[in-house]
Amino acid sequence: MHHSYVERVESLTAELEESRKRELQLRTQVDNLAGLLKRKTLAECGNIETRRHDDMNENCEVQKLTEENERLRARISELNGEKLTLKEALRKAKEEKERLADELIQLSSSIEVEREEWDRMQADLLVAVRVANDFKVEAQEEMKGLYAKIADLQRRRQSGSGNISLGSVKAIDDPQQSWEDVAWQRLMRRCGRGSRRNALLRWCQQAISTYPNVDVTNFSSSWADGKALCYLLASFYPEKIDAECISSLSAEECVKMALDVGTRIGVKAQLSADVVLCDDRPDWSLVMKYILYIYYLVSARE
Repeated sequence: MHHSYVERVESLTAELEESRKRELQLRTQVDNLAGLLKRKTLAECGNIETRRHDDMNENCEVQKLTEENERLRARISELNGEKLTLKEALRKAKEEKERLADELIQLSSSIEVEREEWDRMQADLLVAVRVANDFKVEAQEEMKGLYAKIADLQRRRQSGSGNISLGSVKAIDDPQQSWEDVAWQRLMRRCGRGSRRNALLRWCQQAISTYPNVDVTNFSSSWADGKALCYLLASFYPEKIDAECISSLSAEECVKMALDVGTRIGVKAQLSADVVLCDDRPDWSLVMKYILYIYYLVSARE
């Protein structure tokens, strides 16, 4: 019995020892589990903090992007405003350019008109100077003629020819004179006053005074359309020109018809249709010489 008790004690002691080992193992496992749980908890806390930090960073980035987006929108709005301003400025610049171009065209046109007027004025002035010089030459020639007549009369008076007046000198054409000199002498004997040019102009005016809408004031532009020349010839050669049809003819037709009639009646002064028609102010000296020849022929018939 005692032996059984001892065995029982030893057995219980062994079980107790075994239980202690088991308890130690369990505690070790519990500690391990506790450590693992703690590490897991810490890890989870770290992940949460990391996620929170990441979320904060992400929120900051989103905030920054939002602010940047707002700034970009504001900048785009400013650029759109500047674009509209530039478009308006460009439109105004184009309008100003077109206005300046129109002004330039008008100014160029005005300059061209003024240049043409200046050229015409210079041409008229040159004609006036030439006419004045012709007047001077004519006056000098007339003075020489008068001095010669006075000297001749004085010689006759001194030689006992009696009292002879200027009007008593017989007007006889000198056969040695040119047709121009003869024509001028006939014209001046007829008019008796003024310059030769004005005397010839008055003769033309009187000859065509019966025809309407014909104004002869010079030996250039007044004859440019050929009508005055046709009417002048019709006044003395009605059988060669029908005065009623002249007004319906063009300038070229009038000039050619007048020159053709002039050739047929014997006008030898040179004047071509190109000279008359090339400009609205033909060479007055050629026109006057041609008309003088017409007078030369007409006066020979009187």
